[in-house]
Amino acid sequence: MTARNNVHYMGHHSQRTEESIAYPADFANLGTPTSPVCTIYDHDDFTDDLTSIHLTGSAGVSGDVITSPLVGALVDGQTYRLFFYASVNGNTPYRYIDITCDDDEE
Repeated sequence: MTARNNVHYMGHHSQRTEESIAYPADFANLGTPTSPVCTIYDHDDFTDDLTSIHLTGSAGVSGDVITSPLVGALVDGQTYRLFFYASVNGNTPYRYIDITCDDDEE
């Protein structure tokens, strides 16, 4: 498996403060992911793990797709980075998305 397949940016999403959303991440072409874990950080400061504040529940797997726990309690105007980690054939590839909390978004 090449490094390019191990790390993959999956796009940008918008979410309102009152919403709680579970996001999917596709691990296709790598094998079946097991032991999924998700973490979330402030996009501008990757030193503070905000998982206990913004994620509720556990990550799940269905086929090649990991679904995050519910993402919520976001702060308007703040951007976050959500990471999806899994074990696949002895490796630990990950996917990530950016989420901006924007209550003005239509």
